[in-house]
Amino acid sequence: MEIKYHFSGIAGSGMSALAYLLYKWGYIISGSDRFVDQGIIPETIEWIHSCGDRVKLYPQDGSGIDEKVDFLVISSAVEFTNPEIQKAVSLNIPVVKRAVLLSNLFNTGKGIAVGGTSGKSTVTSLIYHLLKEKSNPTFVCGAEFRESASLGNVKVGDRDFFIIETDESDRGIVLFKPDISVITNITLDHHPIEELKRLFQKFIDNTYSCVVFNSDCKLSNDLNTHRKEVITFGVKKGMLIPKDLNLFHEYSVFYLDKIKFVVPMPGLYNVYNVLSAIAVARAKGVSLRDCKELVCTYPGIKRRFDILYKGPRFYVVDDFAHNPCKIRSVIESAKNIKKNLIVIYQPHGYNPTKLVKNDLIDVFSTCLCNKDRLYLLPIFYAGGTSDKSISSEDIVKEVKNVKAEALTREALLKILPEILQDIKEALILILGARDPTLPSFAQSIASICSSSPLSAGLQNDKFIL
Repeated sequence: MEIKYHFSGIAGSGMSALAYLLYKWGYIISGSDRFVDQGIIPETIEWIHSCGDRVKLYPQDGSGIDEKVDFLVISSAVEFTNPEIQKAVSLNIPVVKRAVLLSNLFNTGKGIAVGGTSGKSTVTSLIYHLLKEKSNPTFVCGAEFRESASLGNVKVGDRDFFIIETDESDRGIVLFKPDISVITNITLDHHPIEELKRLFQKFIDNTYSCVVFNSDCKLSNDLNTHRKEVITFGVKKGMLIPKDLNLFHEYSVFYLDKIKFVVPMPGLYNVYNVLSAIAVARAKGVSLRDCKELVCTYPGIKRRFDILYKGPRFYVVDDFAHNPCKIRSVIESAKNIKKNLIVIYQPHGYNPTKLVKNDLIDVFSTCLCNKDRLYLLPIFYAGGTSDKSISSEDIVKEVKNVKAEALTREALLKILPEILQDIKEALILILGARDPTLPSFAQSIASICSSSPLSAGLQNDKFIL
């Protein structure tokens, strides 16, 4: 008898990956998504159109739930007032959270799980890139490879060897029992620090073999790794430390055991990401020389310092950064390319924004200067019950040392050509998470920068689609 899974919120990055994986393994899949109901078709579900009757989309009104559905899979963003959950409960259909389902699949074998408040997707994809030549892992991630012929956040391989990204935001990280665990770093995001420390400690306790963590991160160092094999990395201290490190505009160079590594991504934070992936690869038997050759061919993932446009006057960069630590890292990398920045940031969720409000104000006030500009878009709201007693205006009015303003997308696009006329050169950063329409907004910014008269006579400008 064939088993059917219905995914409520199937367009989410994690949900789409799991749905695709189960489809490729022969299960019947259906799903719904509130974005699809609004006429928005995210890239994450474009694969469905070629699947015939084995994958179907329904409105998120309960019509996709009937006696033929064996399991309803929900993301952490789906509330229990959702009509699909109500219908499933009335039909005695089990309701399973995505993290529970993925952990059940993962825990049957010896897998690698990546956690941390920043860099998870990059590190997970880097580890897959370093190991795929000598093994056949199943890869599940929260972001897509840039140059992928199919859905880029999942690769179907052996069922007993997973490389996955875990998530602390919904506390699902505690469900996984990896052979090797990676903690990229721990900073304030989604939960108070003390709760984050408890979640990551449980993640370590659940690890069977080896724990890889960042020695330069104080909160990671505070965790108890006794009775575990440990591999540490860092720029200042650790078992894996780069020598002769140089950060260039769009890449970095360092040496490990006299072997030269070229990191095809900008920023110190990506050096940390690469070091963590190399640590895992070494634990799995990949030589440093092989790591060197593979690192320089890493294609990157979407919305991680994606340069959409670059020319003599302007760069346009789209990035997923949404918490203070990530934003600081991306701004520092951008400043290494152009001294003047225009930062456009869409805060993610009302409750997360409240939690990190003061840290956001600090980052913008200390990383930007009076020659920069900061524009905050309205807070992204994915639906459900939220306390909306915070707004982008509340952040803007407390930011110091930089011209800051809260605007809608439409208002910003309208005034942007005039802003750019008055600026000699700048790098424009579009920052924010989860909103599937944000990349197309970033492309609109790139189009404005590439159009006449702003780029008239500038023969070297390049528009990157």
